[in-house]
Amino acid sequence: MPALIRIVATLFLGILIAVFPSGCMLAPPAADRAEVLAVVGGTLIDGAVAYPRPDTTIIMREGRVSWVGPDSAATIPPRAQVVSAHGRFVIPGMFDAHVHLASVQTPTGVVRQEIQKLLDAFLLSGVTSVLDCWATEEIFDLRRLIEEGSVEGPRLFVTGPGLTAPGAHGSGFGYATLEPTSPEEARGMVRALVLHRPDLIKIAIPSLSREIVRAITDEAHQARLRVGAHVLPGPQAAQAIEDGVDVLLHGFSGRFVPDPEAFRRWRIRGGLIVPTLVVEEPFTRLKDEPEFLTEPALVQVTDPRVLGRFRRRGPRISSDIFAKAAHDYQRVADNVIALHRRGVPIAGGSDAGNLAVFHGPALHREAELLVRAGLTPRQALRAVTRTAARVVGRQHEIGVLAVGWRADLVVLREDPTQDIRALSSVEAVVKDGQLVDLERLRRRVREPLVRRLTQPVFADFSQGEPTAHTGSRFVGIRETGAAPHSTVRIAVESSRLLLTGAVAEERGTFGGAEVHLAPFGLSAIDLDPTPAVRFRARGDGGIFRLELVTLDTERGVFGRAFKPGRDWKTFEIKLDRLRPIGVAGGVPRNLARSLSLRWVTAGGRRGPFRLELDDIQLVRRRR
Repeated sequence: MPALIRIVATLFLGILIAVFPSGCMLAPPAADRAEVLAVVGGTLIDGAVAYPRPDTTIIMREGRVSWVGPDSAATIPPRAQVVSAHGRFVIPGMFDAHVHLASVQTPTGVVRQEIQKLLDAFLLSGVTSVLDCWATEEIFDLRRLIEEGSVEGPRLFVTGPGLTAPGAHGSGFGYATLEPTSPEEARGMVRALVLHRPDLIKIAIPSLSREIVRAITDEAHQARLRVGAHVLPGPQAAQAIEDGVDVLLHGFSGRFVPDPEAFRRWRIRGGLIVPTLVVEEPFTRLKDEPEFLTEPALVQVTDPRVLGRFRRRGPRISSDIFAKAAHDYQRVADNVIALHRRGVPIAGGSDAGNLAVFHGPALHREAELLVRAGLTPRQALRAVTRTAARVVGRQHEIGVLAVGWRADLVVLREDPTQDIRALSSVEAVVKDGQLVDLERLRRRVREPLVRRLTQPVFADFSQGEPTAHTGSRFVGIRETGAAPHSTVRIAVESSRLLLTGAVAEERGTFGGAEVHLAPFGLSAIDLDPTPAVRFRARGDGGIFRLELVTLDTERGVFGRAFKPGRDWKTFEIKLDRLRPIGVAGGVPRNLARSLSLRWVTAGGRRGPFRLELDDIQLVRRRR
């Protein structure tokens, strides 16, 4: 049975400090933390009380709300940090219950981005909690670093790797997934995944058999975990809730006629839907409202190079695609409002990372589309706060500003109960009882986010884990797109990284491993002082390729082939000898914006492969 790679239990902050020079950490200075924070004078709007409460003070300490009440009755400690919200509106921090941090899709393909910029975009937009739905094992480590305060970002909830059928939705994302072929195998995969404390188990319904889905939901429920499903047609959604799925992670088209008793049980166990209407409309919006790409709420939080791709290429998308997208969107919206009328809770989620679904502002748009579909502004506000927290079972501590709840809030310039578009009028954000420095984050989003490594030895696997000295994890990768797909397995044996698997076809498919240069891809790395990558390797006699992934807008990936034999050999590949993969001409123009290294099969090979790696070094230029 394919095994989920074991997650490292601890990754000390000292690793980051040893690898990066001082001043390069991605968290706010500890000296800026306030013991007590008070937001005074604002009109409080949340899901706990049916009416707005003007002239309200909220006092927070140790990450929790400690007092809420009228300004006139407030006793603010002498040394508290005070934020004036007079004439403003205060809401709970927003929660995006469906995001993807791995990449950003544009009209010209997927763009790799510094993950820190995406985390910043959420906070700048007042989104203080997110649920990442489907990622590599690295996401568990990133969640912990955010919890510890080593990395700045919204509160991160995760599913980890999703479960799907071989060759089905999700298996073409380009990295390893869990692909059970029997109910017994599915149960084992869920048990392995549970060890890493996912906040939700995610499955792709379209191709998993009903027996496997039932095995997954039963095993997850025994572990007190909810199950969310990627579904599209209505009949699939009906089968999902009949088979034990708790959360529908998309809206859907087509008829939805579940068994009445199954629907009743679904409602009792807290069933809900995350419609992701915003992911249904990008094509029509690029055609009908291209000016949205210049809105300040989007421009201030989004990397300019990403927006540039949309402005240049978005309007060229086929008119046939526009027409079909408009039809599909309306069918999905009609089903969402029908479920709402039947009493099904609606949670806000954007599916950020997809085409024209921008991290942060997309949740504001989702709320706007929910209102267009038939919710009131107050219902839409609840959807993107407390109801979204229900997806991961945190509705009793997130989404309401009451004593004992998480101290996450947003100060808005305008009233969202009058116009839901006011959600984009963010003036201040508090997360975990700490005021977020929004101007610092705006600068970080607009400017290149680049760090330097200080250790020449990048990875030697001496700890018996598939990790670099930066803490970054080697993860299995393969081709994206439709089946058939290659297989990849990563292990560490005798302090050496072992890659094994099988390449599906001779053209367009590959298998291998990728590792971020900076932990979790939070920033780019300046490799300009590094003329070469040196490593020891032995293999099966076939051709492999070392690849460098950069932030180069048009080309991005560069590589050079090498051929390891059955005996160990040291390879030193000069970066100025790399060539673009998939496009013509040129060498890496800017090594100062490098993201990751890959070792992949090459040379048109097919079938089994084996590669061992050791002693990976970034050779530095002598001064």
